[in-house]
Amino acid sequence: RQSNIPCSKPCSEVCIDLSHDSALPICADCDNRSKEAIGQAMTLIAPSLRAYACSSCAVQAATDLRVYGGKRFNVWGLPPNAFAPNPKSPEDLEPSRSKGQPLPVTGCSCYTKIVDRRLCTPHRVEHFLDLRFKAESMREYVLQRRGRIVCPLCQKRAGADAHKFVDDDGEKPGPLSQKTYTPHKNICYVCMGCSGIVVLDSYTHSTQFRPYTVSNPLELVKNHVHGMLD
Repeated sequence: RQSNIPCSKPCSEVCIDLSHDSALPICADCDNRSKEAIGQAMTLIAPSLRAYACSSCAVQAATDLRVYGGKRFNVWGLPPNAFAPNPKSPEDLEPSRSKGQPLPVTGCSCYTKIVDRRLCTPHRVEHFLDLRFKAESMREYVLQRRGRIVCPLCQKRAGADAHKFVDDDGEKPGPLSQKTYTPHKNICYVCMGCSGIVVLDSYTHSTQFRPYTVSNPLELVKNHVHGMLD
């Protein structure tokens, strides 16, 4: 089934969204077609969902649980037992949860919830647009309050992406003076759609999650969505 027109192919799976009045069958072909289209759209907008931590907070996010401040976060990229209670100090229990290794595309569960589950096309599109709206609203809120996108952890310094994930070490002395830079070892960002935190090493970030630029991502997203519903 695409939009409101049944494809009439035999199937036994149904849309998992509970807002349907009755179970809505979704065949594998229709499911895969919408997964492919929205998966491509999610890949396009994934970098815009992220609020990057500054380099100092990224190191703390990877090595010092106090940076989470006792707040409830879902965190990807830490050891499974990172937030396990200390039996000698129960009051030190951190309410955040370690969710394992970063998941595809977004690092958090936003991509897998929308793309890897059996959904009818209208609901997959709806959840995709809701995610994008949440992220855009959060970005607008931060810009109104701070005047720029800041590190979501200290809420003071610019995110590491503003400095292309390197620290400026200043000029190297010598006859051929030139600036030197040190790449960040730890990368951390907060998803502005779900508030999940993703902690990465620089290699994983550069090979799997590196932000990239397309000429007009919103237009490409519209083309994917409209083509799927034609």
